[in-house]
Formats: sequence, structure tokens, C-alpha cells
Amino acid sequence: MKIIENVIPDVDYVIAKDYVLGSRIPWYFNNETVYYNSDNLYQFTHTLVAEGENRNLHQAFAGLVSQICIAADVENPILYRVKLNLLPRQPYTEEEVERCFHQDYPELKNLKSIIYYFDDSDGDTVIKGEDGKESRVTPKANSLVMFDSQLYHRATPPTKSKCRVVLNIVYYTEE
Repeated sequence: MKIIENVIPDVDYVIAKDYVLGSRIPWYFNNETVYYNSDNLYQFTHTLVAEGENRNLHQAFAGLVSQICIAADVENPILYRVKLNLLPRQPYTEEEVERCFHQDYPELKNLKSIIYYFDDSDGDTVIKGEDGKESRVTPKANSLVMFDSQLYHRATPPTKSKCRVVLNIVYYTEE
């Protein structure tokens, strides 16, 4: 796991944040936070790349993804999934969030994940290491966390912040 702060220049960050948190993104309601999990949590998403297929990755987002990958020292990533997640403040039980642990595409090997945070939030990302030990990452605006997609991880809905907004990038390289 690797955390990077001040990922992109401030001027680019402000533009990206205003775009994503403004009224231009069509957010789609998802009745659960993990597709195979019937939890009581919900989120809104906007998919840009799905299973390697460009859905909505237009020039503005392609530039942002490129800047994020450069800052993360990822050369020539092959994008498998790129999506925006908006997790609103909502009540939850520990049991509900515990059921949200998942791997990104467990059937595929060598995938890596980057979660880029658009805002400060109390909606932590929890990542289980190979030893089962949990690490918590509190969202900080213009920062990211990188990890192996095979590691179990989950988001925690915020209880104080209005929402938790991230850009989730799942990629592999030809190495």
C-alpha cells in the first residue's frame, strides 16, 4: 500500500473537483456498494471505463487519470475499470460495512488499484493486508492510495461529512 498527497497541481485539482462535485456529472444510483453483496448501503457511480472498454473517458478525465498515474509512478497503465464513486452520509451497522469487503476482479491477476480522493471525508478506506491486518486511510483531498487489487478492501460511509467522492482506477501493466 502506498499513499501519495498533493497528487496533481492545485489549479488542476480545483478544476477537477469543481467538475466532479458540480452539476455536470450524471450520477447513477446503486442499491448496494458491492455488486454481489446485498447490503443496506448505497452509493452513486459514474463509470468511465468498464472491463477495458471506454464508456465515458473523455479528454478531461483522460488527462486527470494520466496526471494521477504519473504522480503514482505508473507507466503505460492498461485501464481495466475507471469510475467515480459518491458515497453519501448514511446510517450503517458494523456488520453492514464488514460485508462490503471485496477484491476488484478476483479472477484476474496482476491488477492494481488507485483510489484518488476529491475531498476530505471521514469515510475511510479500509484495506486488509495479506496478513489480515487492517489499515485505514482517511480521505484527504488531492491524495491517493495504491494497492494490489487482490487485497480485500472496502469504503466506510461518512457519518460527519456530506459525502465521500473518489476516482477508482483499476489497471494493469505489461510488465
